[in-house]
Amino acid sequence: MKKIGKFLLPILAFVSIFIFTASPASAKKFTLDYDTYNAKSIKTYKTNASDSSWSGVNVKVNKIQVVKLAKKYKYNSANDGKFKINGFIRLHYVIQTGSKDVNIYPTQGTYSFSNGEQHQADSLENWDGSISSHVKKSGWVSIPVQKVSGVNSVRAKFDANYDTDNVDDDNQYHTYDMNINF
Repeated sequence: MKKIGKFLLPILAFVSIFIFTASPASAKKFTLDYDTYNAKSIKTYKTNASDSSWSGVNVKVNKIQVVKLAKKYKYNSANDGKFKINGFIRLHYVIQTGSKDVNIYPTQGTYSFSNGEQHQADSLENWDGSISSHVKKSGWVSIPVQKVSGVNSVRAKFDANYDTDNVDDDNQYHTYDMNINF
């Protein structure tokens, strides 16, 4: 019995260290800005939403990511105050400019969801703004939501403009208003 105990004790010690330090294979982490959240699931949906109605600019949302958190987190939104969230909806934009330099701001937009929630984009994502002519830029916009379950569409509203010396130019300012199903 002593011989078995001497052999078995180191093996049990090693196995117990592994069991108590290994994280579950299903554990996912989601990091936004400088905060890390435990995620229950992260699903990515391909979309083909696009809008080319203004000044030669083509705005596409080619995918939407739904991040469902493992628990509710307290969230302090710079725009919408404090509330509890159980996830994020993320839109991936691809913007192709035409012959003009433009200013375009999806990261400062307002987003409404099929569950009745409306929030402004609220993170340090800042890939947008001034985009030169004939340039393609892309980036994510992340929106905190109180309830991600059942969300299958989003309405994205954000502004754009370009500089001009022509005071009669009625197309200088534009508001994008996109409805995207996923």
